[in-house]
Amino acid sequence: MFQPYYSPPKIDLDYKEYRSFINASIYKEIFVATVRCRTIFRFVIQFKRFKYTKEFNLTIVKSIKIRMQKK
Repeated sequence: MFQPYYSPPKIDLDYKEYRSFINASIYKEIFVATVRCRTIFRFVIQFKRFKYTKEFNLTIVKSIKIRMQKK
């Protein structure tokens, strides 16, 4: 039996709700990882761990560029 990494909060979720819950958890984890990451190298490791949309990639890259400029 396949056990998902994030277990759903309720058992009676339908598939669409379940997917959105999973996606929200993954986005949250990516966000936390991005906030915590100090170097691009560590970010790249996090980057490879997930597959997500192009727009989201761009927003993360922009936020990193802004953060690098501030230093």
